[in-house]
Amino acid sequence: MLEAWEDPQSQVELFQYSDFPFNLEIVEQDNLPAEISARNIEDIINTVVGLVPEGKVANWVVGIT
Repeated sequence: MLEAWEDPQSQVELFQYSDFPFNLEIVEQDNLPAEISARNIEDIINTVVGLVPEGKVANWVVGIT
């Protein structure tokens, strides 16, 4: 397992080295709009899921500050 503070496209490369890199994009507040919504989170999830190679698993680290 790896920790990835990268954009979704860059994370795809990490699947060569790990079954599931920890995706910290939702925690990285610079990537989120000031007024976060369920639609924003859905868009992030759909983008990442669409890039995950077959046989690999997407995951996210989430937190509230």
